[in-house]
Amino acid sequence: MNYHTLHIMKTVMIAFLLFITVLSVTPASSALYGRIAKLYECEGAVRIEYDENTVEQVFLPVDMVMEIPLNISFSVQGYYAEELLEYYTEGPIFEASIEAKPEWCSVAILPSLFDIIPRTEWNTKECLLSIKVNENAQAYSEGTIRVKIQFKRFGSINNGTFYQDIPFKPGFLPLLKISTSETTVKQINPQETAMFTVQVQNLGNAKTELLCNVVDKPKDWTVAVEEKAVVGSKATGDDDLIQMSVVVKPPFNFGYHHDREVIQLSITPSYFGNDSLTGEEYLVSFIVQSRGFSTPGFEGAYFIIGFACVLFLFHYQQRKIMTCSKRQKEDEYEN
Repeated sequence: MNYHTLHIMKTVMIAFLLFITVLSVTPASSALYGRIAKLYECEGAVRIEYDENTVEQVFLPVDMVMEIPLNISFSVQGYYAEELLEYYTEGPIFEASIEAKPEWCSVAILPSLFDIIPRTEWNTKECLLSIKVNENAQAYSEGTIRVKIQFKRFGSINNGTFYQDIPFKPGFLPLLKISTSETTVKQINPQETAMFTVQVQNLGNAKTELLCNVVDKPKDWTVAVEEKAVVGSKATGDDDLIQMSVVVKPPFNFGYHHDREVIQLSITPSYFGNDSLTGEEYLVSFIVQSRGFSTPGFEGAYFIIGFACVLFLFHYQQRKIMTCSKRQKEDEYEN
């Protein structure tokens, strides 16, 4: 089609549009106008695309924000769409909003208002969907955000509303709150044991395994603690509190003791069922003072010696009584 022919067609179309505009003001001709106007109506289509590789990546709740790029594409179709759209230098205003989301996350989309020049081919506008997850999100659970894009009627383009579901997954949040018993310092004698209680609350979003060990255990001291423990999470509907006992026994070899040591306990959380997903290490310290005299292994000997001494004293006392009685009788006889 040459330029002259195209110019004639555009002139005829403009004249026709003027004609139906004048015709529309005549009440008797409103039905005819409606039918003619429908020939020039166009329908807009919106396509919402996101990067699938991005949404498959897990991200940490509380600390991190996931940003998902969105491509909002707009295309217009109609019987005379191609000819009409050549005269459009502006486009409809699009409003982007969040139609639905999980209650354990907050979501924003920017820009929320934008325009796209209408054409029969796809024109694209980029937006950014930001997601922040709180501590109540269960780790690796499936979350879905429904994005809504709508625009009002613009010239011959009818209004439209479009939706797109976007999936995402929150990651594992290893977060603990650790508290100890009333005192973390105890004084005992060498043959006693010191007992402490550690309370662990799981503030994370998944069932968590705790790996416990003693850091630099003092020589000749005995420290007993459960090496592994499991604590639930409120995010999964489980009890999120456990108590752990720490038993410390100082050395009790023979002699006088005046020992003082700091017992340091390490607690590391990991995702239950996959210990490669770990959190930061937590340290808890206790102080134990051991003071007193220790005589290990001599208790039996001391009992025998003590018993022998008692027998000796009893026998000595009996002999003394008998000797005194004998002397008393001899003195009476001489008198």
